[in-house]
Amino acid sequence: MCHGSVVTFALRHLTGPVCRDKRILEVGSRILSGSLRKSLEALMPGEYIGVDILPGKGVDQVVAGGDLVKTFGKNTVDIVVCTELLEHAENWSIVVSNIKRVCAPGGLILVSARSPGFAYHRCPEDYWRFTVDDFKYIFSDLIPIDIRPDPFTPGVFCFAQKPSDFKMLRLSSFTVAKIRPVHRKDSR
Repeated sequence: MCHGSVVTFALRHLTGPVCRDKRILEVGSRILSGSLRKSLEALMPGEYIGVDILPGKGVDQVVAGGDLVKTFGKNTVDIVVCTELLEHAENWSIVVSNIKRVCAPGGLILVSARSPGFAYHRCPEDYWRFTVDDFKYIFSDLIPIDIRPDPFTPGVFCFAQKPSDFKMLRLSSFTVAKIRPVHRKDSR
């Protein structure tokens, strides 16, 4: 799912001069309701690769978020886009680690996720909620350009640059809010 506010945030930062001739990797690219793909492809990147754990529209390769480095190598992508995926990744910290490692030094990372207060939504599962403070910590090993809450629905955005002297932050013990599904009784 790609909320309109995500598109607005992304296109504020990912402009033609930023994207032109760059290698863009979209993690969680399966189009369910909205996507950045057409907007970003219109900015004429050199290559646009969409990956997801399930095949479908917008997916060029079936790749798990934890296998990005194994599939694409370290420091090989100019721009990594990951919108509305992290709350669905059981091992979100491994996905974040792979996003950071696959991004080239000087490259850009754009991430969005849902925050506490956003309803449970399986796709295929829903595990976590992230706050602005969580994102400030999780991406503190990058150069933050813009980290802010979604102004329209509970969520958070991050746009950051990978420094040339990148040192990976250990996230294995960092915790975020776990979502608890609401089970409704069958009304039949």
